Amino acid sequence: MKQWILSVAGVAVLSVLCEIILPSGQTKKYVKTVISVVVTLALVQPLFGFFGAFRQGNFTFEEISTQEQYLTYVENTQAQGAQNLQKALQSAGFSNAEVVFDAKQLCYKANLRENFSQQRLQTAQNAARLAKVRYKVEFCWNNTE
Repeated sequence: MKQWILSVAGVAVLSVLCEIILPSGQTKKYVKTVISVVVTLALVQPLFGFFGAFRQGNFTFEEISTQEQYLTYVENTQAQGAQNLQKALQSAGFSNAEVVFDAKQLCYKANLRENFSQQRLQTAQNAARLAKVRYKVEFCWNNTE
């Protein structure tokens, strides 16, 4: 809406400038006719876009439901990956492991409530490989990163 108002205002300003600059006579009459057509087209421009959207099929409910189905699929896949990773970590000896999916960083965050050691890190990394998750896994030890 804001863009349409700016375009109408711009066309109006240009038409006034053209009328001031042009000398009187036959040419001015033709230029005023062309300017009035341009102003009219600028005023009805949103109507062309509205009808064009319906003609192109931009407002179909099938597309919306398909996108919702895909988003549900992605959310279920991420939740299933978190469950698989948590089970793999628990079977590797991490009894208090909590796994969440971080959508902003597109990774799983595994909170491990125990002290860090290189051997435990390797065990956790092996468990993550066995879980076959699709995203990167970040391990947080003692609730700190």
